Formats: sequence, structure tokens, C-alpha cells
Amino acid sequence: MDAAKKTRPTRNPQHAFVSPDDAPPATPKIFDELSLPYAGKSLPLRRFKGKGYVVVNIKSDDPQALKQLPALAYLSSKYFAQGLRVLAFPSDQGYFEPDIADMIRAKYFQQYSFGQFPAAVVFDKVDVIGKTAHPLWRYLNDELPNPNGVARVTLNFEKFLLDEDFRPVRRYPRLYDGYEMERDVAALLAGDQ
Repeated sequence: MDAAKKTRPTRNPQHAFVSPDDAPPATPKIFDELSLPYAGKSLPLRRFKGKGYVVVNIKSDDPQALKQLPALAYLSSKYFAQGLRVLAFPSDQGYFEPDIADMIRAKYFQQYSFGQFPAAVVFDKVDVIGKTAHPLWRYLNDELPNPNGVARVTLNFEKFLLDEDFRPVRRYPRLYDGYEMERDVAALLAGDQ
């Protein structure tokens, strides 16, 4: 790790909004070259272009799913027309995710009305931490550590709010749901952030 990363202050103490002056510059490589796994294929991130994004790591058998998924479904249905995209990623890290990606997508849609492509997309399983983490998750973890300065996801349902240039704006712990994020999402999409 280089010295700049070791000494870089936490950008988001106490989950406060990161001002545009503090936000990292857009990383064109991330947005223009990154591919995301969906149904066994690699889809370019630019296919999901929007005015704002919620990126979340999900787990079917986590009790938080009962609270988190309806709230994420609400956000995606209410704000899709204004440009919000919800990108959800299951993972086998932590406790094993019992289902394959196609089954996860079917269950989420049936049980929570969540996952209507392209408003809210449940991608194939990826690693969200460690050396094998998907490049998107390495980027998010590096750019916006949690309030304790930890530069990795620590629990399921951690959420990142990103602007249209894919810059992280705010990070939410698992106990915050989509309803509690709504004010920030609406402000971001309205250009008030």
C-alpha cells in the first residue's frame, strides 16, 4: 500500500455526506471498462447508466433481507424514471449463499418485487472483499471506507450511494434501509448534493 493511502483521512465520519470537494475524481476506467456478471455473461457497467446508483451486497438468508429488500424495491420503483439504478450483488463470502444466481433473482422478484432489469439488477455472485473481490467492490471499498476507517465491507446489506459519474457519495451501514436513504437519493437525483 502506498503512503498516500495509508495517510488518507476517512472521508465519511459518522456517515456524513461527502461534499463534492472531498469526493474522489471520477474514474473513467471504472465506468467505461468495468463489466458486471449477469446470467453467466459480462455486461458493461455503462449499460446501466443513470443519474445515481445504489450498490449493495445482498444475502438471501440474512434476517435483514426482510427489511432491506422491500425498501430497495421501493427506491428502485419510485426513482427509476429520475435515473436511479440499484445494483445488488450476492456473495458466498461470509455465510454461504444457498441458491444460484438465477434462483436468487427469481425469489427476490417473487417475494419482494425486487430486481426488475434495468431499474434494480441482481447480478451473479461475486466476492466483495479480499484479493478476489470484484473490481467494482475493490473500488468502492478503497474510495469510501466506513466511519471506523475500515476499507472493506464488513456485513451484508452495506450500501453505497454513487453519483452519475460513479463517484461514491455516501455509505450506509446494514441497519439503514432504503426508506432512510430516500432523502439523500432524491437530493442526489435532483442535483442538490
